[in-house]
Amino acid sequence: MLSLHPALVRTPMSEHLDLPAQTAHYPIARAGEAEEVARMLLFMVADATYSTGCEFIADGGTVD
Repeated sequence: MLSLHPALVRTPMSEHLDLPAQTAHYPIARAGEAEEVARMLLFMVADATYSTGCEFIADGGTVD
């Protein structure tokens, strides 16, 4: 089973958040974009055909 774990993503749901402040400590110091998460999901379903049991982390480097 494959799974995708994004961190903060700029969406209408996150409009009320101060994303620069929330993500200042991220190694990639910004929120993700919905398109970036969509591309990762597309990779998972179209190209990661020999992967099993993987967790794909899309979090700007916050998880070691």
